[in-house]
Amino acid sequence: MRLGLTIAVATITLLTGCGGSSTDSQDQAPPPKTVTPPPSPTENKLNITALDQNNHVYSSDLGYTTTLERVFNLKDNKLLVLGETSSVEELGNKEGFYAITNLDGQTYQYEQTQEGFVDACVFDSGEYVIGRFKREDTDRFSVQLERYDGSGTLLQNAEMKALSMDVKYDIPADKSAWLKKPFTIIPTDNPLSEIPYTQTSITWWRFNNVKFSCHDNNLYVSYNNGGQKIAKYDINLQLKWQKLIDIRYWANSSRASEAIEMALSENGFLYTVQNISTDAIPAYNHKFSTNHAIPDNTEQSAMHMIVKTFNVDGEQLNEQFISDTDSSLVEDVQVHQDSVFVGISARRSKTGKTRYSSEWDIGLVKIYHGERAAERYWYDLDKEDVLRGVKISNGTLFVHGHTGGVQVDTNSWVEHSKAFIGKINLENLADIAVETISTARSASFQDLTIQNGVLSAVGLENAPMTHSTDISMAGLFIKKTLDD
Repeated sequence: MRLGLTIAVATITLLTGCGGSSTDSQDQAPPPKTVTPPPSPTENKLNITALDQNNHVYSSDLGYTTTLERVFNLKDNKLLVLGETSSVEELGNKEGFYAITNLDGQTYQYEQTQEGFVDACVFDSGEYVIGRFKREDTDRFSVQLERYDGSGTLLQNAEMKALSMDVKYDIPADKSAWLKKPFTIIPTDNPLSEIPYTQTSITWWRFNNVKFSCHDNNLYVSYNNGGQKIAKYDINLQLKWQKLIDIRYWANSSRASEAIEMALSENGFLYTVQNISTDAIPAYNHKFSTNHAIPDNTEQSAMHMIVKTFNVDGEQLNEQFISDTDSSLVEDVQVHQDSVFVGISARRSKTGKTRYSSEWDIGLVKIYHGERAAERYWYDLDKEDVLRGVKISNGTLFVHGHTGGVQVDTNSWVEHSKAFIGKINLENLADIAVETISTARSASFQDLTIQNGVLSAVGLENAPMTHSTDISMAGLFIKKTLDD
């Protein structure tokens, strides 16, 4: 079972008619209606070239390094693509860009700035929101929220707000010290209050600190600002509420820490999924007045999950704690009929099956709305398998990332990976059909979207392995027509 690779061609026929009155010689047939076709993309600003023309696999090369990180559906079979690039052979010197393209990556609109963009999302109406970084000083950047209509015209903008940093929970690394006193509270000079959101070092960590979701003309934002928080903005980009989701501690306070994953159901429930380490559970219980039990026989740094349910007014309705013997990293979340599907990556023991003691595998956790036990599924694709995201469309769950590489126990990659897309039927979560794409070096799909039976995926190709002196890479862009 494979994803289809057929080409979809749409043909438009214009029908015109004529007619006149037999009783009035002055009457004349009305002129044919003039149909103005949509503008054609005439530029190739993403510098798209074919890697495999027959299968619609393309490379995007904008400089020494290029990665395509986000892709979203717009109206009229258009895509919104976000990424970053660098023209020099130097790490940490990237610029960000966004492009509006057709399904083959040809460009209608393109903008590249030194600061770049943080994330985007699209409303059902076709309007969309982009978060634009704005430089405040040498190494500090704010985010401006911008709402556009379907043609790309700016309608409104507003500054993104945040809650200031909360107290920090200092957790001992030594287990014996932790057993005596599991945390110490370090006060902050800034009590929780509304402030402008800022981020540092964006040319190293531009994506994932802020994540957007558009639902029912409202913008929901997940962000990390000295701990993980969520917020809601209305159609005019006015802040309605924001919530503290997690404690501030070692696992979510560094500059590389990601925002939590969130998703909204069709009936308006907001779900958030976050990781929490074993040693942080007592501090979390203290902060939020919960009583989650500490799982037995797990490492102090092992990651578990907390799933929360909110209504659209930000009122928390439910909270579930989910643990496993494998330390699972939350990668993405989707909601279907009030079931939450969490995509995870975990380094699992492979003693006796591989030359190394463990390998990365991808997994899926299905969580019901309520307190029913979670279902867990693991997929061992090919050597090291790392998940980047999940999407649900027409009863199928799509997973994507990279597979086939090898990472030694020192966390160094020593064999190249392949980009993969997997299909999982929601009625049979145990089985997965996988298709991979190989390039000369490593490849990965970072995001995908589906519209009108066409799957579009973006990522990177010809990426180097660990410690390579050649850090060059290009973007990866594919289009696939899905079989029924």
